[in-house]
Amino acid sequence: MALDVTTLCAEEGLEFTGLTFDRYKHLVKHEEANRHAFYSTGARIDKTPVGLALSEQISPEIAELKSLFVLPQHRRQGVAGALLNMAEKEAKHRGCQKFIILYQDQEPESAAIANLLRAKAYSPPEFSGLVCKSRDRGRILNAPFLKKSLLPPSCEVFLWKDLPQAEKTFIRDRQRQTPWYPEILSPFSNETEIEYLNSLGLRYRGEIAGWVITHRISKKTIRYTTSFVREDLQQYGFTAPLLIEAIKTHMASPESFVATDASFLIPAQFSGMIAFARKRMIPYLEETFSLYKCTKTL
Repeated sequence: MALDVTTLCAEEGLEFTGLTFDRYKHLVKHEEANRHAFYSTGARIDKTPVGLALSEQISPEIAELKSLFVLPQHRRQGVAGALLNMAEKEAKHRGCQKFIILYQDQEPESAAIANLLRAKAYSPPEFSGLVCKSRDRGRILNAPFLKKSLLPPSCEVFLWKDLPQAEKTFIRDRQRQTPWYPEILSPFSNETEIEYLNSLGLRYRGEIAGWVITHRISKKTIRYTTSFVREDLQQYGFTAPLLIEAIKTHMASPESFVATDASFLIPAQFSGMIAFARKRMIPYLEETFSLYKCTKTL
């Protein structure tokens, strides 16, 4: 058995697209628009693809593992470790100083992933967020919170696709001058995949003050990626109602019979939203799990 692990060139990526999530397949092909940020390391045994690690350089100093998969019949043979070694090596070659890995606590292989990261000298797992999923227009349709609209008349909710260019410029200019939202909550991340069906903006007394940005990660799944309300307004509890409006817009659309599933990612630092999800949302969702982060200095 001859194991060969390499950083893949664009042409090689086509051989490995079956070894990652559907939403990442186009990234493994290394299309020109994504080629500088994303890179793949592939494992072959006797010239047959058996494993893939897809990584993203999210800043000049940091790379993040997006997916790691090894065919079941080749697991526990050192393939995952070899893929991770090569992904780290490529990140270091690109000038990165840190490598980040996120994993779910309910993945079938989560224990194996935790053991692998411990062996590779990654930091202990740190709670990074809560992931919630609704499937097949399920119990969420009966959730009492969907029947409420708690935003006052001073707030205006609008479709993000209708945001004027002048307000986009306002958001960017204000962020450059005096940062007013965490970059992780930027409404401009991954703009090419924004789901304009129910991505919403919020104006408070006529000024842009928040947003919920969603992405279509597969034909049937809309991910609620980013939810933000201006810091001085968070005390009024506007964040949850804005998210509720996005869910209601999704569920009321005929497209909800195609996009039947929803995925919500709530970062750990937003404890209020996590508390809302645990109290109000989880009883009406089909799946929830915690997300953990491990890091390594290269």
